[in-house]
Amino acid sequence: MPTRNLFIIRVALMTGVFMFAGIGYFGPRVGMAPTLELGEQGEILRWLARALFAIAIAVAVVIRPKLESAPPDRRSLYLIGGWAVGEAAALMGIVTFMAGGGLAPFSLGLLGFVFTLVMLPIPRPRR
Repeated sequence: MPTRNLFIIRVALMTGVFMFAGIGYFGPRVGMAPTLELGEQGEILRWLARALFAIAIAVAVVIRPKLESAPPDRRSLYLIGGWAVGEAAALMGIVTFMAGGGLAPFSLGLLGFVFTLVMLPIPRPRR
C-alpha cells in the first residue's frame, strides 16, 4: 500500500479518536451530554479498558520488530492492525470515562493509542 494511503488512514484514525475524546471530555462540562452511572457494569468497563491498554502496548511491542523485516506488501497489514488495536483501547477508555469510570481509563486509553502510533510509524518511502 502506498505511503500516502497509510497516512490518510492514520490521520482518519487520529481525527476520530481525538474528536470523540474531546466530545467525551468537554461534552458533560458544557451540558452537551449527560454523564452516565453504570454501577457494577462500570467496574467491568474499567477492567476492560485496562486490558485493552495492556493489549495495545503488547501488540505494538510485538509488531515493531516484525515490521522491519516484513515484506513491503505485509507492512501495511501490520501497521493498520496495530493502529486499530490502539484505537480500540482509546475508544474503550473514552466510553468508560463517559460512563462514569473516572479519568484513569480515559488517560490510559489515549496513552495506549498514542503509544501504538509512536511505535508503529509509517515507513519512509525509499528513493
